[in-house]
Amino acid sequence: MKTFLFFIALGFSLSGLAQQNLEEVLAEYNQETVPYISVKELSAIKQNGGRIILLDARESAEYKTSHLAGALHVGYDDFDKSKIARLNLNPKDTVVVYCTVGVRSEDIGEQLQQLGFKDVRNLKGGIVYWKNQGQPVYNMRNQITDKVHVYGPGWGKWLTNGIPTYE
Repeated sequence: MKTFLFFIALGFSLSGLAQQNLEEVLAEYNQETVPYISVKELSAIKQNGGRIILLDARESAEYKTSHLAGALHVGYDDFDKSKIARLNLNPKDTVVVYCTVGVRSEDIGEQLQQLGFKDVRNLKGGIVYWKNQGQPVYNMRNQITDKVHVYGPGWGKWLTNGIPTYE
């Protein structure tokens, strides 16, 4: 049901996206039920060798085009708890979920919380903010890429440091 409502809201708001900045979009669509982690904070944890689990809450084509190093794909439309069980994640681990900008990842983060995960974070601004701040993204050959799958045409305008793609 959340997916359906998300797409209804998305359809009505796409024309309004031109008048908003990404911070306003996040404030409109997210309730911050899953605490944000900034690109700077996540980058520091990764650089210092901190233990985190990165989960990509985008669809398979998005993940294949570009993802954060070490991220595990869990999807959005077909996400279910059996995927998490197969990954053998420890509910005590710190889990960072991301998507294009941080809307779908909040939904997945909420589901992880319901499954008993205690330390779940949502990457604020998602892969778009990550790439905009000069952080690398990787393709399926584990090569750094400038292409970033941005879900759809309306979302690519916020990517300022990469090549937006949505096909």
